[in-house]
Parts: sequence; structure tokens; C-alpha cells
Amino acid sequence: MTATSSQQRLREIISIIRQYKLITNFYHQTNPAAVREALEKLGPTFIKAGQLLSTRPDLVSPAYIKELQKNPG
Repeated sequence: MTATSSQQRLREIISIIRQYKLITNFYHQTNPAAVREALEKLGPTFIKAGQLLSTRPDLVSPAYIKELQKNPG
């Protein structure tokens, strides 16, 4: 991956995080559907991170667990 493509990917990630208010929604445990959609849009690595989070009831609410366990689609 070249520096330019790395920079483009980083910009894309930041844009999606902002668009879906990913950090705020996750921190406040609000809008789990938006968090799932953002993770799906970000790609397979982020989807896997969401799946891992869905196994951690000590970190996320039951609504998040249910949403993050959905199959990407």
C-alpha cells in the first residue's frame, strides 16, 4: 500500500467514523444500528471487531450485543 493510498484509506475511515458518530454512539451506548452500519461500511476487520465486542457483555449493552451479532449484509 502506497503512502497515498494509506492516506486515502485513513481519510475514508475518519469520514465514516464522523458520519455515523461512531465514537459518541459507542461511548454513550446509543444507536447500536448506526454503529453496526459504520463497522460494516468500514470493512471486514471492523466487522470482526464488532463481532468480538458482541461477546463482551461487560463492555456493551444487551442492545449492542443483539445488533452486533447480526450478519453483515
